[in-house]
Amino acid sequence: MSHRDIGFRADSMDSAAAHGQCAPRPPQPTSQMTDHMTRLRTWTKGSDQDLREGLLGWISVEYGSLVIDNITLRRTSSGRIVLSFPSRTARNGQKHAIVRPVDDRARQAIEAEILGQLGQAPKTTGAKEAIDG
Repeated sequence: MSHRDIGFRADSMDSAAAHGQCAPRPPQPTSQMTDHMTRLRTWTKGSDQDLREGLLGWISVEYGSLVIDNITLRRTSSGRIVLSFPSRTARNGQKHAIVRPVDDRARQAIEAEILGQLGQAPKTTGAKEAIDG
């Protein structure tokens, strides 16, 4: 199946990228995607130095038929345990998410599920906190 078969116009994306713009959004799907099961795959503990800086370790999860690696488990300055999702840093220092929850409510639900699978009860504050490290 090519991009033409699904109504995708590569020339519109190339043109937008050449001008530093975002590509046009594709049409909205006609059916809703259901929530998928989130399952912890692996847990790798951080080094002693990482632990001192608030980085507890890295996890990998399955979300439906996707595998999401390099999610970090961190302890905030207030002692709360949170997830940090993978991102890349551009040459200018700006961070760009590779994968992330769509909103704070989704983040809280994902954290609660994964922390529960790790045997941790999440503390909810409703506000984002500074992350050590």
